[in-house]
Amino acid sequence: MRRSNSPLLIDHLWRTAKRLYQADAVIYAGYLAFLTALVFVPVLAVAFWLSEQSVIASLADRALREYLTSNLFPDSAQSAITSLTKLRVNARKLGLSALLAVGLDVVLKAYALNGAMARITAAPTAWWQAIRVLLVLLVVFPITVAAVVWVLGFLHHFTVALIPSVRVALDWLFIPLKVSLPMWAGLIVIYAGMLPQHFRLRSIAITSAVVMLAIEAMRLILTGYFSQLAQVRSLYGAFSAVPIVLTSLFLMWLLVLCGAGWLAQTQGREKKRI
Repeated sequence: MRRSNSPLLIDHLWRTAKRLYQADAVIYAGYLAFLTALVFVPVLAVAFWLSEQSVIASLADRALREYLTSNLFPDSAQSAITSLTKLRVNARKLGLSALLAVGLDVVLKAYALNGAMARITAAPTAWWQAIRVLLVLLVVFPITVAAVVWVLGFLHHFTVALIPSVRVALDWLFIPLKVSLPMWAGLIVIYAGMLPQHFRLRSIAITSAVVMLAIEAMRLILTGYFSQLAQVRSLYGAFSAVPIVLTSLFLMWLLVLCGAGWLAQTQGREKKRI
């Protein structure tokens, strides 16, 4: 008689949640969300400067505007875009201070991610692992995500130019892909390059896909929930985007760490079988 997989899955989820609790994943997620929100303005300043000289950065700037327009309240989106326009004008004045702020933020993120991944996987920490995480954040992650965005943009425009009659269908297909595929590739880079232990690429790819779908579902649910709360608009006014962004960042990082915990628990179970 074949044993059901449901109890095994529930037990695996319980052990993963216990591992994340013992590793203080919630605290690390809050810390990473705070760092991400804190560096938002310097990153935009650097991105605006690069957008004048790079096609990829220009596409990222356009994607950010589309995201704000489609995911925030109309008043909040307009206020955010107005602020971004002012920031674009003053981006050059920030100069070296913006680069230093971004660099310091990346170093702090590398330190936090290294500590979180090490505690989740119960692996000993080492100074070279923090350097590896820093290189992943500074080099591998942005290059991978930018390459995926560029390839998708090239395929989109090339296919539309080749078959103009299906432009609407292609837009419907490529717009979600321009968000999901770069996110999927970025998660694979995070797990493969930042986890202190060796994990199978297949497990990393599957876990990254699940985390990516969970982040997208969280974003849609959270945006729909906040859009129904009139109190948010009356309380925050033009800054009603703040609670949405902060909550989204916290849950996003928490889901990323949950994926790391799932991988660590899966590897531990496979070792016991061997």
